[in-house]
Amino acid sequence: MKTQAAKAWADHSRFAVVDLTDQGSLTSEGRVRYLLIHGELDRGGIGLVGAIWISADGERGGFIHGSGAEWAAAEMGRSHQSALDRGWSHERIFRYWSEDPGERGSRRGGRAEAESLRKLVHLVQTA
Repeated sequence: MKTQAAKAWADHSRFAVVDLTDQGSLTSEGRVRYLLIHGELDRGGIGLVGAIWISADGERGGFIHGSGAEWAAAEMGRSHQSALDRGWSHERIFRYWSEDPGERGSRRGGRAEAESLRKLVHLVQTA
């Protein structure tokens, strides 16, 4: 997760990768649903950009960025935060991305579940 200096930079740089999963959620969040989002990698080609997750009760959610797609992950993170700022719920964001995102320029895997948010973060960041 971000250090205070990294967070300060991320708050001011439009190029910062936004990780919308806070440290408290990592230790306390149990079973989550998620979508793996694939798109353009920084080095070329298509690969894992990150994952949109939502809690089992639909009240909490976020975006976890993968490695190798900093630009696309930053755009996904900003898009997610923008939707929250406009009043979208985590459930609505998850439903939006669950629909066919082909016209949105990215590909997604099917809905899946992880037994904990910590395990999902590990899956995404080691893929």
